[in-house]
Formats: sequence, C-alpha cells, structure tokens
Amino acid sequence: MTLQGRNNIFRALTVFALVCILLVALATWTAIGAYPGIIKAAAERPDTLSVRFLGSLFPPEPYIQFIAILFSSVFAFISLLLINRSFEQTQSPEIVFIVFWTASLALESAQILLPLCIAKNLPGIFLVAAYRVQLFGRYFGLFSLFAASVAASGLEMQKYASAILIILVCALIVSLGTPIDSNAWNTSLDMINGYQSLLQFVNIVIIVITVITYLIAAYTRGQKEYVLIALGAALAWTGKNLLTNADIWVNLPLAAIGLSLGVWLMVSRLHKIYLWL
Repeated sequence: MTLQGRNNIFRALTVFALVCILLVALATWTAIGAYPGIIKAAAERPDTLSVRFLGSLFPPEPYIQFIAILFSSVFAFISLLLINRSFEQTQSPEIVFIVFWTASLALESAQILLPLCIAKNLPGIFLVAAYRVQLFGRYFGLFSLFAASVAASGLEMQKYASAILIILVCALIVSLGTPIDSNAWNTSLDMINGYQSLLQFVNIVIIVITVITYLIAAYTRGQKEYVLIALGAALAWTGKNLLTNADIWVNLPLAAIGLSLGVWLMVSRLHKIYLWL
C-alpha cells in the first residue's frame, strides 16, 4: 500500500464519518420523540459494571444513547481528520488499523434506526439490519485494534491486504451469525441477541491479547512507547464499551475521557516512534 493510497483511504473514511453525522442529524426530527417510549419498553438493562454498581441509584435516561451515537460519529470524524493530518507524510504499519478502529465508531450511527423504526412503525427487519451493522462495526473495530498490535510486532506491508480481508470476514461472520430478537432491546438500545455472554467474553479476551501483544512489541523492539500504546488501546476500548452500553449519564464523561485519552496515546506515541524512521 502506497502512502498516497493509504491517505486516500483515510480521507474516504473521514468523509464517511461526516455522512454518518449528517444522517443522524437528519433523522433526529423524526426519531427523537420516540426515545422515552423505547426506554420504557426495554426488556432489560445492559450488563455492565456501571449499571451493576450505580443502576439502583440512577434509572435509565431516555436520551443518553442519542447523545452517545452522535458523539461516536463526531469523535470519529474529528479523530480521523487529526490522524490524517498527523500521519500524512509518515508511514506506519499500525496506523492503518487504528484508523479502521476509529472509523468503526461512526457505524454506531446505525442505531438511530431503532427510534426511527418505532416512530414510523417499520418492520422489525430494519431493526435487525441496523443492529447487524452495529455489530459489524464493533467487531471490525475490535479486530482492527488487535491487528494493530500484531503489526507492531512486525507485520509486513505486503500482508496488509490479507489482514484486512481476514478482519472483514471475521466481523461479517459475527454480525451475520448472531441470532437477534427483533422485538426486544435493552435500555442502551442494543437489540437482545443469543450470544451476549459469549461476545462479552470474546471482547475481553481479544483486548487482553492486544495489550499483551503491544507489551511484547515493547520488549522485542526496545520501544518503551508501546507500553503507553498498550495503555491507550485499553483505555480506548473501555471508553467505547462505556459509550455503547450507556444508559446513565455517568457513562458519557467517562467514555469521552477514555476514548480521547486512549486514541491520543496510541496516535501520539506511534507518531513519535515513526517520525524519525
């Protein structure tokens, strides 16, 4: 992949994130009023630490997920702009996959279809399709974050295409193979699926392996910056997890801090490593 070709991909993903922001904004007028009723009709609350510890003190709020999906797209757009500017003339094997992870945040905008479908009384197939898009984005992003750590360990540029194809196929398998109940959702507006516990376990295992792989890269390559990148990956994943499972206000600032600090650590440390190479 040439530097120019890579930069064109970055620009295309930045435009995509902007389009997602516009689509959420356009759907707002129709969808926003449906949020209170959707929360009341939710089958359960998300199984997260914040809900376990604070759920009894804070009931689910109706508009948090609207703010979360809008923030996801805006964060992706701004981050992609800054990454493109920072790495425009700097080649880095890992940054491609980190950009994919960042761009995957914009796919959370598909969740706007849930209140839109409720407001317009659309068939449940649209709800399922929207959630499959979200699942694809989440696991494409997760696998991309893992691939970035593998690239740090010495993935050759010639193997990029194969790595990207594997990530795409794995994300598609997860998103298309997960059974989804088209009539039930939780208070973070995720549809209820048949593999919730398994997918949570997969998430934790992959991010743990990602962090370990970065730490191995720090040792084998003699670059202490990878320790901070490992921390950044953990923070970014935690922030995204808090954002996508938000049904109380405390999740939003914590998610924003985790995402911002995590992406900054990954990008700034990578730039420091490769700037002088």
